[in-house]
This record gives sequence, structure tokens and C-alpha cells, in this order.
Amino acid sequence: MPPSWRSCTLIGTATNLVINGMINEKLERGGNGLPHMEPIGMFDLSWIGVPATIIGIAFIMLTGKWLLPAKKNVLPENIDTPERRFFRVELAVEEGGALVGKTIDDAGLLDSEGFEIICFHRGPRRLDVRPDTILQANDKIGFSTDIVGAKSLWVTIGLIPFSTTKDQKAERHRHHLVEVVVSRRNTMLGLLVGDVEKQDHHHQIWLVGFARGESAMHYPLHDVVIQSGVVVLLEVTYSFFY
Repeated sequence: MPPSWRSCTLIGTATNLVINGMINEKLERGGNGLPHMEPIGMFDLSWIGVPATIIGIAFIMLTGKWLLPAKKNVLPENIDTPERRFFRVELAVEEGGALVGKTIDDAGLLDSEGFEIICFHRGPRRLDVRPDTILQANDKIGFSTDIVGAKSLWVTIGLIPFSTTKDQKAERHRHHLVEVVVSRRNTMLGLLVGDVEKQDHHHQIWLVGFARGESAMHYPLHDVVIQSGVVVLLEVTYSFFY
């Protein structure tokens, strides 16, 4: 049924217009035994619609809190909320990028709720993470991060993924970040990520992060053994979807 406030005028509902059209058609035909009828005016329904609207609003205001009680938690208490999944994300400082010459603190890579640095490599050396450490080109940084933090790191200008299936470069602003799960039918099961990087593939793919379990892995991504069920973050080009 239409709300009463929409029935205060002839054009309030489609039903009013249909009935009025039927009345007008009957009056045009004429004939004997025609009951007393006349066309419905624009505001002929107001003498019923307006009082009904006022009564309806007053009823809802006075009784609504009992008829519509506050929503309660309908989930069983024994259902646990899902734990946050943490990825190990590895990115490099881009050569000639915006972060070269900045400290780790100035680059905004410290004191974040979504991610934290777990390792910092400059060439073959592993360095301690300090706020005043000056970033240099090709520094490799490992992060423990949730999915929100991973997205934030991925869009940080000056950080790029360095594990890729091909050496050629492309325009990063055209790339996409995707989250995939390794299937049980994947032909790469049992291989090391480092071995996959050396193989030639049709698609150009950059490895951004891996997640196995709830906490970030403590070893480098190139030493990860590909297993079914592992969640992977990839940077891909548009051709990946076709």
C-alpha cells in the first residue's frame, strides 16, 4: 500500500491516476444506468490523506521506540572475528626516486599502524633500522604489514617491487595490485620464488608480498616455497586479466 502522505494529491501514486483515467473513460462513453461519478480533482484526496498523514506521523513518534526496538547483536557469542593477515612485503628504493636522500623517518616508513620494517638491506649487508638512516638507491626493505598497509606502501612514490619475471620496465601508473591465492593445480607448486623469477613468462609480474598464516614470514621472499593456499600480492599489467 502507498504511504498516506503520497495520496494527498491526485498525482501522489500511479493508482490514483489509473482510477481517475477509468472514471474519465466511463464518463466519456456515457449510457443509461451510469452511476453518479465526476472526475477526481488534484486535491480531492487531501481531506482524507492529510489527516491520515498527521495521525500516522504522530503514531510512529509515540510508539516507534516500542515497535522498533534498538538492534541487538544477533551473532552468536562463540563466533570469533577473523584475525588480521600479515604479509611480508619487500620493496626497493627506486633509483633517482623521491625517497633517495631522505631518512627512514622523513620517508614516513616508521610509526605506522599498518606496517613495520622487519629488515633493511644495502647490497649484501643487513643494516639496523634507525630513524636517521639515509635511504639510498636500491636499498631493499622488508615490511610486516596487513593488506591496508600493503596498499599504502605500494602507492608510495619511490618504492618499487624488485622481484619480477622479466627485466623490462613499464609505466607503473598503469599497473594493478592484485591479491591471489595459489591453487592446488598450480604448476609452480614446490618451486622457490627465486627460481620462478628466473623463468620466462608471458605476463610481466612483480612480486609484492606473501602471506602464510597470520604473521609475516621471517625469511626473504626468494626463499619461499610455493604452496597451495598461500596468499600472494602481485603487481601486474593489464594483460594479466586476459
